[in-house]
Amino acid sequence: MPSNNEIHVALASDDNYFEGLLTTAWTIVRNCSRPGDVVLHILDGGISQDHWALLTDRLASFGCAIDRLKVDQGSSFGGFRSYHGGGKMTYARLLLPDLLPTTAQIVYSDVDIIWLADIAELWDSLNPD
Repeated sequence: MPSNNEIHVALASDDNYFEGLLTTAWTIVRNCSRPGDVVLHILDGGISQDHWALLTDRLASFGCAIDRLKVDQGSSFGGFRSYHGGGKMTYARLLLPDLLPTTAQIVYSDVDIIWLADIAELWDSLNPD
């Protein structure tokens, strides 16, 4: 995958929100005109190995890269308020500059989004030639 064409997308999840993660990630790459250029940075706050295997299996045919970034919810967000399901992964986006210090630009997507448009068009509009 050529690095100058990479489309960086971050998604945060744990097992409580895995179904949303799977759906959001799938719609991103399914509707992308350049799925092989997509790099999905998954902020993992507790995704089981079975779920991880399912995610990578479902996305394998698109040729996208999947970067698993482990996040310890307890040590990273111990004093923060919990949301539905007791998780604190909504705060994980705050860690992106530390987790991906050499990535200049990222599209962050919540995992309750269904992407119907081509994320490459959004990416290209943010990075005009």
